[in-house]
Amino acid sequence: MTIASSRSIFQAVHQKDHKTLTLLLLIFGSMIQALQIIGVDKEVIAGEDVELVCQLSGAEVVIQVDWMRTTPKTVQKKIFTIIRNRNTTPEEVNDLKTRLKFIGNIQEGVANILLKNASIKDCGNYSCSFTLFEGSPVKKSIQLTVHAPPVVNVLTVTPLVGISEVTLATCSADNAYPPAEVSWNASSLGSTVSITSISTVNPDGTSNVTCNLLGLPSRGIQRKEVLCLVRHPTLNGQQMFNYSINIHYPPDPAKVTTLQSPPPSVVFQCQTDANPEDVQYKWRRNGVPLSDNRITKNGSQLHFHKLTYDMNGLYDCEVSNLYGSATGSLHVFVPFLHQCTRDYCLIWSIFTIFLTLGCILCVRFVLKHSFATTCFDNMSRLGRQRMETPPNREPISGGQLSGRSQSQEDAREGSSELSMMREEAESQQI
Repeated sequence: MTIASSRSIFQAVHQKDHKTLTLLLLIFGSMIQALQIIGVDKEVIAGEDVELVCQLSGAEVVIQVDWMRTTPKTVQKKIFTIIRNRNTTPEEVNDLKTRLKFIGNIQEGVANILLKNASIKDCGNYSCSFTLFEGSPVKKSIQLTVHAPPVVNVLTVTPLVGISEVTLATCSADNAYPPAEVSWNASSLGSTVSITSISTVNPDGTSNVTCNLLGLPSRGIQRKEVLCLVRHPTLNGQQMFNYSINIHYPPDPAKVTTLQSPPPSVVFQCQTDANPEDVQYKWRRNGVPLSDNRITKNGSQLHFHKLTYDMNGLYDCEVSNLYGSATGSLHVFVPFLHQCTRDYCLIWSIFTIFLTLGCILCVRFVLKHSFATTCFDNMSRLGRQRMETPPNREPISGGQLSGRSQSQEDAREGSSELSMMREEAESQQI
């Protein structure tokens, strides 16, 4: 509105010229309607650059543009002034001087500015004001919202098995603006759990939200899967983060078993259930720590290069972690005869065979010698009996002479038979 126009309106009011006043108001109303200012609200993520748009159309001459900012914690302050035909000068407000840049054209009514590396502190109401060569200043407000995405962490929690309610899992969404929504899906644990949340504000205006899952730390929920649920405007819908429940407990009673291994080696395995699984093993025989170089200790395994009868005894392993210990045992008994090697067994077998054959030959020899001796004794006794028959003192008659000759003949035949029996006995002995 020009000075001359203002004077015309004043004169029309003073002279009560209603027709002239109505005409002038219609003219100036059409002029105001011709001025159009454009501004767009913006939402960005922290760290991004943002262009604040403010454009005026319908004005003949723009003399100056001023940018103002109002935040929830500050009053309205001027942050930028653009003067026609002069260098632009950003104001030193919250380090904006180094991050603001005029990217418009004041002659064309374009007053856009670029805000670099937007932060949470830049959130607020921005307004641009056009000072015209004719007429009153024209303003437009723009709302800038800066979001900070959450940094999500599922913390590892290791409660000790017990009967009191403790924190089973913790999920945090930090450095977010606005604060993130954090919760748990613990349907795998049943209805014996509860959820608590804690929110804190950082100096830069961002927020940290910590959500805890509470319940009884039992072995039954070990390695059960739960889900941390996070919602935020910067995320694409609800985000889910898996977590496996981790309960610590001392070792269960150990069990010693024998593993398959190529002979003649033997391997013992000590088995237990403990958490943490990084446990210590101690092996003993008959209560004494092992020091035999024929036995190799390898954690939960005990390797025998060769199991012999002198290794018999009660073997036990002690398993321990931070919370306790447990013991398992196995009794080993190896018979002596089981220890012969292949060569030793072969020699022993050959010796046994020869010993058996020798015994058989000895028995046969004794039996044969006993039979021959018995026959010889019998024949000798028979011969002696015949030879010891007393002679007849009576005169010998013809018949007696014949009988004596017969006796001598019998004696010679007996001696001949005895000789034959001796020869047969000797041949059999040979």
